Amino acid sequence: MKPPANRLIDLVSKYFPIFEPYLSLPEQARQAARIMAICHTSALGGHVEQCPSGHIERIFFNSCGHRFCPRCAARIRHKWLIARKAKLFPVRHYHTIFTLPHTFNALWYYNRQKMGDLLFHSGVNALKALLADPRWLGAEVGITATLETWDDRMLFHPHLHCMVTGGGLTPEGGWVDVANPKCLVAVAPLMNEFRKQFCRALKQLLKDNELKLPENTSQSQWLGRVNKSNRKKWAVFIAKQPENGGPTTNDILRYLSKDVAGGPLIGDRLVSQSSEFSDTQLAYLNSTPLTEARLQEVCEGEISFTWGKYDPVTQKRERTKIETLPIADFLQRYLQHVPPSGYQMIRHYGLYTSARKVAYDQCTELLATRNPLSNETGEEPSHDNESWITDHTCPVCSKPLIVTQHLPSTLTGQTVKRPPLGPVTVKQAVLRNEYAP
Repeated sequence: MKPPANRLIDLVSKYFPIFEPYLSLPEQARQAARIMAICHTSALGGHVEQCPSGHIERIFFNSCGHRFCPRCAARIRHKWLIARKAKLFPVRHYHTIFTLPHTFNALWYYNRQKMGDLLFHSGVNALKALLADPRWLGAEVGITATLETWDDRMLFHPHLHCMVTGGGLTPEGGWVDVANPKCLVAVAPLMNEFRKQFCRALKQLLKDNELKLPENTSQSQWLGRVNKSNRKKWAVFIAKQPENGGPTTNDILRYLSKDVAGGPLIGDRLVSQSSEFSDTQLAYLNSTPLTEARLQEVCEGEISFTWGKYDPVTQKRERTKIETLPIADFLQRYLQHVPPSGYQMIRHYGLYTSARKVAYDQCTELLATRNPLSNETGEEPSHDNESWITDHTCPVCSKPLIVTQHLPSTLTGQTVKRPPLGPVTVKQAVLRNEYAP
């Protein structure tokens, strides 16, 4: 059984072993590329599927299950979407974005986890602090936050996306909605609170020598940069509501799911412009979330893709610009966004945390008479479940195929007994250069 076509994985499989010595990447990015290169191959083992009536028999190789793998991402995201949608309160949700000044990028490269934690805490704490104030809401809200490190050109651009409930639980135990549906909170005080919390915490980390500093820089230099940045405006944005052209709750949820698995090229495919071209004549095609194809002819050994800036007025991104990169530079940009191993890129706060289960159940009872989220226009989370079921169904009698045999890895000799998607255990040899793309 051939795996789903994915030109991005084909590109990584073919060219990463060639350019790996010349790429400046953290170890988790190198490991991700090596695992992606053997996704759905005999190197990860597999199983034999057979029709109960004996019509067909085939081999299905295991997927790598890595959260950055574009081939495995769809089912991982779908599972997350279904779980999260079932837990959302039937209220308005607001999409809030916190962006860091690029002056901190160099510090981020050396302290990815600590800087990521700092961005999470500063953005979420700013929201919680203002919304707990009676002048705005005076209640505890539920927040789901995701971290992105890329922009539309895949350049390094760390920012935080938050989905915030348009209401919350008051200290008296009641539910209160946002007074003005068009305004969760004013952007200016939210930006000030976010900037204050981030700069204060970052200065403390620097003074306590808990951060690794880039070469040829000192603690006093970074303290000066923090103070200088603290006097400038930071980019904080709250999206419009659906009736004004903004995203629905389902739209926000689908957007956040991009950070669960797949990386900056979720839903994208790298394809050949023509069968007459060589394998290196690739193009970058983005099929979602926009409908227009982002496909351009390219020269030998280069990749061309379209990009554009987000317009906060129209709530759209018009990709009218074109950028062409050598394959090595494209791999560098793409793989630099692999998150640290085990790092949580999506987190829940307030009423949406497991630690607040009692309060969550209380809010569920208070909102029991509310209409479900379907009262907001917007598509339900979609996925290729039907195609997956078809792939594992006999085309003759339509009976589900059953697993009759597990196949060991041709690389390690180990047999992994598990469904077609999930974490795979391989020897450290796979994570080093001892693998065959």
